[in-house]
Amino acid sequence: MSSININGKYFRMYPPGKHKGYANKNLSLEKSKTVFLIVDVYGLGFDSHPESNIKNPAWEATTQFTDGERAAMSNIKKATDAARKLALPIIYVSNSAPRIALEKSAYQEQKSSTLNVLKNELFAEDNIDPLEYHLGESKVLQYSDIVAPQKGDYYIRKHTHSGFFDTRLDTLLRNLGTKTLVCVGFALDMCLGTTMIDALWRNYRVLLLRDCTYAVELDGIDPKGSWTSRWILYVECAIGYTSTSEDWARACNSVKD
Repeated sequence: MSSININGKYFRMYPPGKHKGYANKNLSLEKSKTVFLIVDVYGLGFDSHPESNIKNPAWEATTQFTDGERAAMSNIKKATDAARKLALPIIYVSNSAPRIALEKSAYQEQKSSTLNVLKNELFAEDNIDPLEYHLGESKVLQYSDIVAPQKGDYYIRKHTHSGFFDTRLDTLLRNLGTKTLVCVGFALDMCLGTTMIDALWRNYRVLLLRDCTYAVELDGIDPKGSWTSRWILYVECAIGYTSTSEDWARACNSVKD
């Protein structure tokens, strides 16, 4: 049975006061039980052609990609291409705006306070069933070509940070016989992070590709990259393992059927 062999980095928090620190574990990921999970990688402006640089006034943050996000997106493409070559299931998890009275929720109240956005408008789609979802012309959920879903990929719509909350993701993973999730996407401290935490609670092994993500770094609060680094360490302490897109691609290329 084919396996993907890759070193997973983790952090040993014992003994108290004198941690043993970083270590690596050789992970043998059974190919038939491994999926590639991509969380919230939408956004125009990552392709090189001029047509991709469409500005979206609905949410300023979607047009102001940081250097860290741009680097991560390039690595996500590399890692996704490697997963596709192995014919691994590719699952996209993305925000959405279902008609479930989100406007009356505590979640919307929090987003109004901290981001000044309305979820039902921000994540409206123009190709969706209007009986179930809010129909609209928002371009937020459009994909740059380099990371766009392809025919045969799976697509799960979520409406809070976690890809597991009130969605079909767990059912899909169980139907696929999944044991390990190889995870990439944004934001590490919000949607991707909470999705990985919920994955662990459901008994899935988590492998984060740490150069394929970025957290929400706040200007004037976080030294550049520090919040992302701290969250990577949190994953290594409390959620699962980490590796890199280069190591992942090398491991995929080494698989012998």
